[in-house]
Amino acid sequence: DGHLKETSFILPIMGEDYILDLYKNEMLFAEGYMERTYTEGNITINKLPHRTHHCYYHGRVRGSNSSRVALSTCNGLSGIIYLDAAAFYLQPLQDSISEHIIYQPEHIIRDKPLHNYEEDYPEDFLQQGEERMREIEKRHKERVRRDDTTETKYIELVMVADSKEFEKRGSVSAVQERTKAIVNIMDMIYLAVNTRVALASVITWESDPFDVSTNPSTALGQFQKWREEFLVPRVSHDNAQLLTGLNFDGSTVGMAALGTMCSRDRSCGVTQDHGNHENDVASTMAHEMGHNLGLGHDKKECVCESAGNIGCVMSASSGSNPPLNWSSCSVEEFAVHLDRGLGACMFNYPKLIFGGPICQNGFLEEGEECDCGPAELCDNPCCVAETCTLHENATCASGACCTDCQLQQGGLLCRDKMNECDLPEYCTGYDEECPANVYRQNGMPCQTTASSATCFNGMCTSYDQQCKQIWGDNAQVAHSKCWRYNQQGSTFGNCGVNEDGSIVRLLKDVRLYLLFKHSDKMCGKLLCEGGQGFPLLGSLAEASQGFIYDENGRQESLQSCILDQGEDILILDMCQMDPMLRTCFATRIDASTVRKQASRPVQKTAMGME
Repeated sequence: DGHLKETSFILPIMGEDYILDLYKNEMLFAEGYMERTYTEGNITINKLPHRTHHCYYHGRVRGSNSSRVALSTCNGLSGIIYLDAAAFYLQPLQDSISEHIIYQPEHIIRDKPLHNYEEDYPEDFLQQGEERMREIEKRHKERVRRDDTTETKYIELVMVADSKEFEKRGSVSAVQERTKAIVNIMDMIYLAVNTRVALASVITWESDPFDVSTNPSTALGQFQKWREEFLVPRVSHDNAQLLTGLNFDGSTVGMAALGTMCSRDRSCGVTQDHGNHENDVASTMAHEMGHNLGLGHDKKECVCESAGNIGCVMSASSGSNPPLNWSSCSVEEFAVHLDRGLGACMFNYPKLIFGGPICQNGFLEEGEECDCGPAELCDNPCCVAETCTLHENATCASGACCTDCQLQQGGLLCRDKMNECDLPEYCTGYDEECPANVYRQNGMPCQTTASSATCFNGMCTSYDQQCKQIWGDNAQVAHSKCWRYNQQGSTFGNCGVNEDGSIVRLLKDVRLYLLFKHSDKMCGKLLCEGGQGFPLLGSLAEASQGFIYDENGRQESLQSCILDQGEDILILDMCQMDPMLRTCFATRIDASTVRKQASRPVQKTAMGME
């Protein structure tokens, strides 16, 4: 296609010439990659894989192993260079592909920050981060470990650009080039956690299937519904991200649901195209996809091993420099969520990739015995990088079923089950990779430590488990009689909030509580008793207390909370069975008798963001 497999460029940076060694990112496109347009309910394939223009590269600055580069050469040079604790943006001058400008991102005047989710808490909320970290560490130690950190994960991504983005860029081809450049940078960012982001499709909306809202939570709900009803049946993928040319309300530039990767209805996010350079958008979208993977915002206790002003991807605020690294909290949380079974779709090892077999692209393809990437970066003693063949006496080069360049015998456990809803995988004896991850059928009964539950996407979930995740180890599901409050349609009991037909976060100015039918009352707002006074997840966005009386006239206290994971996270459903039955908030019940001095509701100040 006119673009070299490997190439080098000499660039002047800060008064000194540097050589960029680049190699084409052959893993950018998944098998079956297509480019499509959407117009008035119809999808049209407008570019087949063999005609796709591939001009996207990864690489390093020669002589600097810590450097990272992601560039496109489609129309001149455009991308980002991380060098010596600094970031540099590279792009052609306007109306020119031969002259370029190199500048640092802190010199950009932006209408909105890359990320800005910092919150101020009262002093008694400071314990929340410590409790959260202790809880994560405790649960992680209790789980059966699997080889999820060293095994490469693959996210097959669909990028969707709305009509405002189409109008902003001026043509379908310009939209496609920008979205591919964004994903190329995202793939570079996720390499640090051994995860690849591959494009399954780019879809450009020439006309929108719905009126995209400027309210980011509403826009996310709209996109979730469209994806489930229209996109999932038509395009095989793990995750979808909407890039909009609209300007979201307030300072928000993106939003995603937490811990929903691989789900049919909510594995997606929305991002505003808020920057002139594609790296600004890539940073935000990588952050939002991190939420889909179950990663919350970094707390003060998290260690971000990043030099200079280059922050970490899940930082609450990234300042003017785009983040590159992952904090200790993100790495730990990612491992925990993988242990729980989240992201099972990412362990399906794709045998073929767009463009056919190409030696030194780091991906094992037909006709190759091994592929450890470019020769100058290959440190695999089993593989001859230049020819993609095995060294003498080696029978394999990588993978969970390869040890000391030799295939493990068939039947050897290569991925243990993490609970009774998961299934173990064993080496075949003829393949170096562990077979794709599989788990028991959804709805099968399982047993947690506290109560019976059911399997769902490889996780054994129960009401007790959900209560403990929010309120701590001493919490449990409330007595069945308490669940009648979900029929009230009040702050303390409801089945979600309806806005424009979508289940979204509660808005202060729109309190449309839906009443549950009697048969559904166990699948409304999660009702718990016991536990701590502060939720372990996210931030307490709104709290209220009240009192109820049981059949014996005994007074009990209710504490209702709305959890805020941050401005860009939609509150997760906690009902594990039926995706149509939503539980967005949590109520804790104190079953002890309330004395006279506590008979008045305690006023609590709403904290965090809506």
